[in-house]
Amino acid sequence: MRSQTRRYTNDYPVLDLTSLHKKGFIENGRSGESSCKARERVLWSFGWHCTNESINVRYKLNDALYTHEIHIERQQVNFGGERLYLSCPKCHANRKQIYFVSGVAACRSCLGLHYRSQSESHQERKYRKLDKLLTKVHNFGYRFDGHWKAKGKHWRKYHELDRQINSLKQSIFKDIDKRFGLGEAARHFG
Repeated sequence: MRSQTRRYTNDYPVLDLTSLHKKGFIENGRSGESSCKARERVLWSFGWHCTNESINVRYKLNDALYTHEIHIERQQVNFGGERLYLSCPKCHANRKQIYFVSGVAACRSCLGLHYRSQSESHQERKYRKLDKLLTKVHNFGYRFDGHWKAKGKHWRKYHELDRQINSLKQSIFKDIDKRFGLGEAARHFG
């Protein structure tokens, strides 16, 4: 089996502007912190302090302490107000997320990080899409069980989701049949 060569975004600490903004942390003087533990050992701890122009980040990774100043860029929008971005310390592009890898703070592009979905096979994408559709019809984790119309959902929308789910299930079964030759076995034994 081939060893993993890609680095993924969800394996590293991230400063997520959207999350901080929704929780009200992007205000002058606000601070916060979080950490990640495994087997009671702290893998990394992460703290931040906001000013009007930047977010000062300090974090501990493998017993080493790192600090970074991430500038906040404000963009005026046509309908009033402003849109906030973090300025990548390496390329200075406007980003919503800055990642921290081995003492370096930068955007996903500069660090060469990938989303896990970029490494999915065609079959895995179908399973993820099916799970997403089943969540819409209140089927919680049982891919090939039935589903029902939620109260208040229009029948037309339910029938469209039902058609998409059944089409995706048929496609998945065809892929399984093609890969393992179950149709051939069923002809011989069934």
